[in-house]
Amino acid sequence: MLLFMFLWNCSNPTTSNVGIRIPQQKFVQLLCQEFPNQPITQTSANLSGTPESPLCIEDFKNLWPSLDLIIDAGPIIQNQGNRNGSTIVDLSVKGEYKIVRDGCAKDQTVKILKEFGLKEMHD
Repeated sequence: MLLFMFLWNCSNPTTSNVGIRIPQQKFVQLLCQEFPNQPITQTSANLSGTPESPLCIEDFKNLWPSLDLIIDAGPIIQNQGNRNGSTIVDLSVKGEYKIVRDGCAKDQTVKILKEFGLKEMHD
């Protein structure tokens, strides 16, 4: 599991929520195993508010100076990726969920949330 926090004074000052990413890629799972009981912080490969996620490492070259480590696994599409990006779910209210971004796994995610008795959050 990758853990990342957008700190109040950092890349997303509008929230103090923590995001948890559950990767399916074997490489990322193995990387996480190298750091047991420690969070691995990450950011999106694009800046908040930009329209699209990059498909290859050169697409976010402007962020390189701010990064400690870059892992290039090749273009996303060639790795069975999906241009829709990750599904993002807000679980900050006990027993409820809100889909923040549909992403590539929305239907599967909603099914699991409902199986665990969570109800859709309404604004």
